Amino acid sequence: MIVATGHLIRNAAGRQDLHLVVDGDLMDRTLTYSSSRQWEDASVHWTGAADAGAHTVHLQSPQANVWGCQDQWGDLDVLVLP
Repeated sequence: MIVATGHLIRNAAGRQDLHLVVDGDLMDRTLTYSSSRQWEDASVHWTGAADAGAHTVHLQSPQANVWGCQDQWGDLDVLVLP
């Protein structure tokens, strides 16, 4: 069982999407919208079964250069339960 929660800030006007991807599959998505360029926070979450072995979990977005602030202001927490 995997429990994954991520959040990240963005700074842009309009709609901006954040995706939680597990082993190449989109598991959760959220969108933010603002009428002007401003900081917004977004969160994604997924809990599900996974086979034994290595897995990849990451955050991504279809919009480039919008999310995060260098190496701060976001995180991805992954809990693996037997």
